[in-house]
Amino acid sequence: MNVYALFKGAHVRTMAIDIPSEGKVTISLGMSCMDYEDASTPFVTSTKPVSDTPFVSSISVGTILVDGESLEGQACISGLTLNIDNNLQTQRCLGSGKLGPGALIETTADITGTVTMAWSKRSWEIWKNQMTRKPIALEFPIRDSFR
Repeated sequence: MNVYALFKGAHVRTMAIDIPSEGKVTISLGMSCMDYEDASTPFVTSTKPVSDTPFVSSISVGTILVDGESLEGQACISGLTLNIDNNLQTQRCLGSGKLGPGALIETTADITGTVTMAWSKRSWEIWKNQMTRKPIALEFPIRDSFR
């Protein structure tokens, strides 16, 4: 088709991390851009070879901490998700002649997620916090094979 597009001034609108009990860790990004250009020839004139870096997977997750304490031997987390929405607001400017917005304004971020746990006494103690809306601190390091 020989149609190429170049998006400029990219801002991350949303991000989602999914850590399944088995398989690859995935990260999805939703982007908003400030400007756009199209052409009938490629913008990229040279490419690099495909990376042979191993995928980050569920076994790349290190020791999980809740409120600074390890869950090893006390509770089993079998899946995690983390979602961030920056709630970007698009500001349009009349008379600018641009296809894109005049500005992308970050507002308050919504951060949500899920934790799937096997039932145990420690899991119950953590779960009980939602009844009183007591916050917990959850840490889960993800390491690739080069660290």
